[in-house]
Amino acid sequence: MQNRKLLLKLLNLLHRVSLSSALNRMNATNLATMFAPHLLCPRKMSAEELRLKSQSLTGAVAFMIENAPDLFRLPSSLSADLKEFLKHSAATDEKAEDEAVRTTFTFCDRKRSNDADGSDTTAVALAELFAHVHAMPDSAKKRQLVKRVDFELFTFVFLFLK
Repeated sequence: MQNRKLLLKLLNLLHRVSLSSALNRMNATNLATMFAPHLLCPRKMSAEELRLKSQSLTGAVAFMIENAPDLFRLPSSLSADLKEFLKHSAATDEKAEDEAVRTTFTFCDRKRSNDADGSDTTAVALAELFAHVHAMPDSAKKRQLVKRVDFELFTFVFLFLK
């Protein structure tokens, strides 16, 4: 929770700085170039690997800076989905963890899910992997996998939607 709050405050600060880019020449992309290695670079990543991924990392951080005011805000349609899910799960007494993961992923990709004809096997496989990892019992291995899957899924969605 502390890291989330810090990231939110930092992104809001960088967003405000980028709004004055006409004066300071620090638009979201320039700020992202400086901050991406510090925000998204895993500690064990080699310099060469960082160089190869720097453009993708910069793009992801620039997106976060540009959308900082809305980044951690819960969309009203997701809120409605969660309320409906909680009402349904309380009535049926189902396992909440598995269904909550599917509900969240479905919301994130609702339009594409509705338009898809089932031929996008990569997205389906990622959704299954995401649900499987989040449904694992809590352990150090799960936390490591969650971190990795969440980062890879975020990168995939960011590049796919670009």
